[in-house]
Amino acid sequence: MKKVIRLTENDLARIIRRVINEGNDDIIKIPKKFKALRMEIGDESTPSEIKKLWNKYVLPDTMGDTPKLSSFEDGKFVNADGKSLPVSAILDELNYAFSDEEDEDDDM
Repeated sequence: MKKVIRLTENDLARIIRRVINEGNDDIIKIPKKFKALRMEIGDESTPSEIKKLWNKYVLPDTMGDTPKLSSFEDGKFVNADGKSLPVSAILDELNYAFSDEEDEDDDM
C-alpha cells in the first residue's frame, strides 16, 4: 500500500540539504532554544549555509561594525579580521535576527 506524505517547503529543503551534504562531517545541530532560527532553517545546517545567513541577515544590521564570516575552522567561525567566534554566539545572533524579523511582521 502506498502512503501519501505531506512535506512543508522547509522539510523538503532540509532533506535536499542532507542529501547534498551527505558525508560532510561539518553539520551543526541547532539547539532547541533557538526557536526562530530552527523555524527558518531546521534543526541542523552546514557552516556554509550559516555563513550565508549571517552575511545576509545579521551583517547589514551592524552598519559595517561587524566583519563578514569568512570560514569555519576547528568548530568555530572565523571572521574577516581573523577573530574566532563560537558557534553558539553566531546562532544566537541569527536567532535574534529571525525573531526580530517575525516581530516586525506581527506589527503590521
